[in-house]
Order: sequence, then C-alpha cells, then structure tokens
Amino acid sequence: MRKWIAAFLCVSMVLFTGCSNMTQLHERLIVQGVGIDIVDGQYVVTMQVFDAINSGGNEGEESLVVSAQGKSVLDAFTNITLQTGKEPLYSQNMAVVIGEETARQGIYQVLDFFIRFYEARPEVDIFVVKDTALKLLRSKGEDGKLIKAQDLSSLADSGELNANAMQSTVRQVVAMLQNDTSDPHMLALKMTERGEGFLVSADGTALFQQDQLVGYLGLDETQGAMMLQGSTTNGTQVVSLPDIGTVTYSFQGVDSEVEIKIQDQKPDVTFRISAQANLFEIDHAIEDKLPSDTFDVIQAALEQRIKQLCEQALQTAVVKYHSDIFHLGNLLWQQQPDYYRQVAEQWDEEMAHCNFHVEVKAEIRRVGQEVNPM
Repeated sequence: MRKWIAAFLCVSMVLFTGCSNMTQLHERLIVQGVGIDIVDGQYVVTMQVFDAINSGGNEGEESLVVSAQGKSVLDAFTNITLQTGKEPLYSQNMAVVIGEETARQGIYQVLDFFIRFYEARPEVDIFVVKDTALKLLRSKGEDGKLIKAQDLSSLADSGELNANAMQSTVRQVVAMLQNDTSDPHMLALKMTERGEGFLVSADGTALFQQDQLVGYLGLDETQGAMMLQGSTTNGTQVVSLPDIGTVTYSFQGVDSEVEIKIQDQKPDVTFRISAQANLFEIDHAIEDKLPSDTFDVIQAALEQRIKQLCEQALQTAVVKYHSDIFHLGNLLWQQQPDYYRQVAEQWDEEMAHCNFHVEVKAEIRRVGQEVNPM
C-alpha cells in the first residue's frame, strides 16, 4: 500500500508542477502574421496578433498589430514580449512578409528564426511586399478593416485558380537556399491606394539569386514560369486572332519535361511543354461563319502563346537576373555531371549563356456548346 501511495504522490507532483509552469492559452498572443524589415541596421518585426482577453474571445473581429526593433530577428521578437507582457504563440501563424529592401539585403538571418524556433510553422506562406512589411500589416483595406494575414494566405492559394501566383512556403525557400543548384522565389505583393485604404494584390514573382532579391517576373511571365515547371493545372489565356476574334482558353493541365545536352561547349536546354485546354469563349459575330480551318488555327495560336510566355520567363529570370528558379543546375548535375563539375563555381553566370528551346504541344479537348460551330 505504501508503494502505491508513494507512486501516486510522485505522479501528482510531476503533473501539478508541470501545469503550474505552463503558460495558458489566454495568457498568450496568438500570432496570425509576421512582417520583417531592416531599418537603419535594426530589425523591425511586426506582428498581427489575436489577444484572447482584450478581444472578448471574438477572433474574427479583433486583431492587434504590435512591432518592435532589435539587433536580430530574435531580439526584436523578445522586445515584443517585453512590450506586451505576453508570450507570442507562433504555431497559428499564416503568413511571413518580408519588406522589399530587406529582401534585397539578404534573407538568411531573417529565416533563421523560423527554422530554429520549435513553434514556428515551416509550411507557412512567405511573401515579398513591394513596400515595407510594417506598412502592409498595419494597413486597412477599402472596407476600413485591417488587411489580415488570412487574406494574404488566400492570395497565395489563388495560384491554383489563375496560374499567376507562384506560392512558396518557408520550408520550400529554406530547401532551395540549402541547395547549391537552385534559387528561391516568392509571391510578390503590391499595395494600391483605394479611397482611404489599400488594395493588396499578387504582382508576379520575386526572384532571388541565393538569398538576395534581384528582380521580378510579371503576371504573364509567372504563368510561363509555372508552365516551365509543370506546376500549374489551371489559368486562362486570351488571344486575338484575325478573322476569328478574341479567343479565351481555359487550361486543364500542363506538363513539362527538360532535356539538357552539351553543344559547342554550352548547355543546350530543351523544355517540352504539353498543355491541355478547353475553348472557353470566342468573341465572334454569330451571323458570320467561321473558316473551316478555325480549330487548327486556334490550337496553333495557343501553342505559340505558351511558347512566348515560357521564353519571356526564361529571358527575365535566367538571362537577365541569373536566378535559377527552374533548377537548371540540378538538372545539369543529373544529366551532364562532368560538365556541371567544370562550371559549378560560376553557374550563376554560365546559365545565362545556355541555348534555350521551348517546344509546345497543345490539345484543345472541349469547345463547349457553340452557336457558331467550327
């Protein structure tokens, strides 16, 4: 009996001691979004948080914005704790926003906190804003309400619908930074004044060379980049064709294969794109008959448009900014390892001199109900 009593007391001491040292959920700031800037050599961390006590428990309505400076990201986070008297809870965070100038200086130390801290979510969406993160997270929208982190997360998810947004998470960016044969990218955000507030929208793709922001892809170039990566199944394209009118295509799937050969001491890179699309709309007078070869013309026009988008993406990302978001170094290492060993040290420069070819095969699967049939 004494043994059972002793065991019970030991377990009770462990349980009650542990509970007494735990920080209760209502005593913490639930982080919804984090922004990071560097101002005058100091890191400025801005957080959107949900304060369970002061909000009355209504998370949908009340979000607070707090910020602090520090000599490092962790130092700034600590200063927020000192400022609020509450410990942040990072496991509910939905967005990490990096200011443009901060991204140009380098993001290694910015990301270090999110890699090491056990509560940080590695799958959280990460963005570059063409302004400061502080301004974005403190701003209000057209409706006068705070622009919330969940709204930014929805923008990242929009890439699955329109193929104009290349979503990245903290984990993916860190993985690309750790890989010597690729460079990271992030969804770029822009702020547009609307009345007394701002409209925040996706504005292409932020390109990095190693950990530094070097430039951007536009929206159309982003769609081309996603096709080159074979990472899109949706999206639309609008093409104007003589004697036919304005044609709108809706993509149903895009696949990509890459082959690298060495020709004249340079990599010869061929992207083979296979796209499936539906014919969504033709802006053509109903009373006018379409030519007999209309279907072939429309399909060829789609192939030409995809080729153009892909070539623009390659020209901007690889040739202009020397950003290997297409993992060309990794593909070269896999397919031509001997050559890669020769150029590995200067690959950032060498890849801009590759010969690029884009071959496209498009298939229009459905033309829909037609008033003026082809």
